[in-house]
Amino acid sequence: RDIMSKIILSKEQQGKMRNIYPQLGKKKNELSSKGMSEEKVSKQVSQFFETLFIELLSDDQKSQFFNLKKSSEIKKIYKLVEGKTQELKISTGLKAGGYTEILNGEVEVGDEIISKILINESPKKALRLF
Repeated sequence: RDIMSKIILSKEQQGKMRNIYPQLGKKKNELSSKGMSEEKVSKQVSQFFETLFIELLSDDQKSQFFNLKKSSEIKKIYKLVEGKTQELKISTGLKAGGYTEILNGEVEVGDEIISKILINESPKKALRLF
């Protein structure tokens, strides 16, 4: 939605957008009736919406859309709050020299963030009994 707000749509495109929303409801109901998980349904509906939205755009708008999408990825990070982890969603921008620009999210200077988790595996193998 953040990307959509940055692309200026014509009146005709705005009118066509209004026709997309009922299709999303039908798609959601169709996928839910197949017994898909809430998360899968949400992802599928989002992809369906993106496809329909892109079809409305001019070539210049499509280029702008893909550039914005590429430059602002949404990521999950974990913040340490009183010794416990709290999941946050952030939008990232430019990356260089081991640094990543955070465009928006609930992160402030000085917050302790978990950026990588290392898992050491034991070289010992478990015995299998038959």
